[in-house]
Amino acid sequence: MSFLSNIFGQSGSRSQTSGGDKQPSFTFARLQELHRRLSSFRQSDLTGSAERNGPDAVVETVCQITEALIWGEEHDSRFFDFFCEKNILADLVDVLGREHVPKNVKVQLLQTLSMLVSNFRSKTSVYYLLSNNHINRLFSAKLDFDDEDILAYYVSFTKSLAMRLDQETIKFFFLQFPTPTFPLYTEAVKFFDHKDNMVRTAVRTLTLQVYRIEDPLMRKFVLRHASESYFGDLASHLRDIWLRFDVIACATTAQTDLGGLQREHEVQQDFLVYLSNVFDLRVAELNEVLADRLLNFAMIPLLLAGVMSISDRATANDGPPRVLQPRTALFLTRQVFDIFQATCLLEPLAAALLGPSIPAAMGFVIAGASGSEARSDAVVAASGREGFLACAESADDVTAALAAAVLHACSRHRGNPSANEGTAVGPEADVEDWELEPHRAILRVLSSRHGDWEPECLQVFIRTVAEACTAVVGEQGGDVQRDLACALASASITSGRQLQELVDRCHEGEGGDALLEAFFAAWDWHVAPAPDVERFFGRAEALLPMPSSHWADAAVRRFLLLRRALGSDPSEAFPLGVAAPSYSEGAYIDVGQRKRIVCGVSSWRAKCTRHLLVEDSWFMLLQPDIADPARATVRTLCPIWQVEPLVDRADPRTMHVFLKRLARTGFSVERTETQAPDSVILTFEDVTRCQAAHSHLVG
Repeated sequence: MSFLSNIFGQSGSRSQTSGGDKQPSFTFARLQELHRRLSSFRQSDLTGSAERNGPDAVVETVCQITEALIWGEEHDSRFFDFFCEKNILADLVDVLGREHVPKNVKVQLLQTLSMLVSNFRSKTSVYYLLSNNHINRLFSAKLDFDDEDILAYYVSFTKSLAMRLDQETIKFFFLQFPTPTFPLYTEAVKFFDHKDNMVRTAVRTLTLQVYRIEDPLMRKFVLRHASESYFGDLASHLRDIWLRFDVIACATTAQTDLGGLQREHEVQQDFLVYLSNVFDLRVAELNEVLADRLLNFAMIPLLLAGVMSISDRATANDGPPRVLQPRTALFLTRQVFDIFQATCLLEPLAAALLGPSIPAAMGFVIAGASGSEARSDAVVAASGREGFLACAESADDVTAALAAAVLHACSRHRGNPSANEGTAVGPEADVEDWELEPHRAILRVLSSRHGDWEPECLQVFIRTVAEACTAVVGEQGGDVQRDLACALASASITSGRQLQELVDRCHEGEGGDALLEAFFAAWDWHVAPAPDVERFFGRAEALLPMPSSHWADAAVRRFLLLRRALGSDPSEAFPLGVAAPSYSEGAYIDVGQRKRIVCGVSSWRAKCTRHLLVEDSWFMLLQPDIADPARATVRTLCPIWQVEPLVDRADPRTMHVFLKRLARTGFSVERTETQAPDSVILTFEDVTRCQAAHSHLVG
């Protein structure tokens, strides 16, 4: 059986009686008979191979008793009374805990317990199942969790119990005497980092259900357990996930090779969401412990130390613990601010990253992460913000954009108290001058270092910076807005000069066609809405450089992008547009005496006669009307600048016409099954006509 598949499939397959009926016939006498049969089995039957009294017979009997009890719980109270009278539950748990019981028997017993817990509806039935400590005894049983099937049914049983946990039933699981114990919880959390996602999900479901219950004594026990082991284990596991993510991120160099990185990203996101769900329960004592463990075991040693390492990379010295690459640290920090809303976690992290000082205790954590000796308070005080500012002004566009994304997240939380338990992240009310230094740093980058950025990266960087600056309130908010406008204006001037240099080169005969095509291609892109900041930086692709653009395309896009950021009208007409004709493809038009060149176009059916209309701005192929030579149907229509003709050297009467398709034109081309997309092959009666057509198309 595949792992965690068809959990209750066995009972369905055994629901038929030996007589072949589709529905089992449940009677009280039948239940008594099944119990007598179960009682007749001996230890030797569990390990034997006899057909009538072997392990398979035990499994079949237990399965039929399970079905009968579930049916009787709803239809006949005598069934449940008999179940209690004969103490069947204790017998099942006892057999399950025996060492030499075959696997198929243990699997069926776990399945039976899970089905009973899930299907019993009356409070009396549920309370009986959970009472007398039978279920708690199960968690001390020695089961082979290396076996996938046993673990699958054990996890299913645990999830069934988790769904039954509430203020009333918790007393059946949390035992106060002789010493406080909570086996359901303490045994389940041992699987929190299991390799299988379904197992991890079951553990998370159970723990969240436990944390919701307001039982003072139970919560005190859970808090102590979390403080001593579980929350520390969670933080260490997060550290391992991030280190593994960093290794894969460093090895991934192309946007097309994202499979492994994306999988690790989903794993760390899934784990962060679980941790965030714990915080969202608003249990103050638990939140304080969890925040402390995450900050000291994972976030400060990895995220903050990783950002700081941009200017002083930690070197190996007797094998010190490694830190993240700055780019990875910034990306993961942004994930933390996107997913979490807990002030007790975000406020210390933001203060350590952007504040004027780092608490002394954090300084020792950072020193331990880098393997160096603890530094003086003065050095530690400045290093966090200095590292972030170095990232913000990095020559690497991805690192600078990710630093802006972190500042954007901090600014967003600062301006949204409702998302942070009533308290904003960072200093409240008036903004101190030192708080604006990160904003000034990213504005300096925007003003002077954008010239070689890829347009897509610059686009999201501009939006990120603008939203971060807009979040600044008070008197300083106006100053930041003016600084933003100045930075955009300065960047636009620089970009305009670059574009002018390209235009001058084109006038000298170098790359004119490429520049013209770049304007057409860039126009729709630049007027389209900018990507959402949160969505963009929530993807693993944000860690990698953008694919390189053609020099002309990049220069034009940067110029148009900055022009748009300064407030140009997005509905503005394309300045290089060609007036559209009064007809379209498929139109039946009057061509009169206009000049045409007769040619042929091959198709899968036959060679079709076409007329190439000599039109200054358009490449137009017409299907002539045999009955009326002055009229024709437009078959292909495309701006002539998007056409690249090539005369066949082997046959100078044949010309290949390639169309550089762009989304904004909306024009199409006749296609055949033998030719490449966006191309057409024209044949002419003689070389003279072919050369005339070529001259018309190349201008």
